[in-house]
Amino acid sequence: MSLLYLLRHGEAAPGGVLAGQKDYPLTPAGVAQIQARQRELAGVAFSAVWSSPLARSRQTAEIILQGNAANTAKITELAAFMEISLGAWEGKEKDWVRRVFAQEWEKRGSDPAGTPPPEGESFVMLAKRVLPAFTAVCAEACRHKASLLAGHQAVNRVILAQVTGLSLNQVMLIPQPLAALSVLELRKGRIRMVE
Repeated sequence: MSLLYLLRHGEAAPGGVLAGQKDYPLTPAGVAQIQARQRELAGVAFSAVWSSPLARSRQTAEIILQGNAANTAKITELAAFMEISLGAWEGKEKDWVRRVFAQEWEKRGSDPAGTPPPEGESFVMLAKRVLPAFTAVCAEACRHKASLLAGHQAVNRVILAQVTGLSLNQVMLIPQPLAALSVLELRKGRIRMVE
């Protein structure tokens, strides 16, 4: 049996701002959130680690690895795990986007699977790049006792929807607060969420 720890990064974007693929580093509060997770995971020795190439995800993985001298992994960055592209909405305040793009915002809210933001990605589009990479990561993670994937809110939701059997139009039902942690058990080609 192998465990894959799926961790969302800590706070990065200014409050109320839609980050998407904009490359925000962790804020001091975000660092503290991940340091709290690091203390919880101090007894886990990670021998394989993956992250998005965005700074907030990579910093998250780096902080977690600092928590245990037995961690032997180097971080492998995979572009497939970059956060969902929010296109024209990236770096903008959510309230401004709701006003200026009212119809698009409402349509995306009712059909997140099939409706992308202007110049951005829908959850179907996101799943097409995330899920093949996730399958490859799971194949490698099966060779390790404990692995870590430092991801993003939408990326983690797509992965957890796949694992739990939810449709992509139900992804918003999957909680992914900052520094959210899910533990996946990989056994004999099967994946299940244990935490």
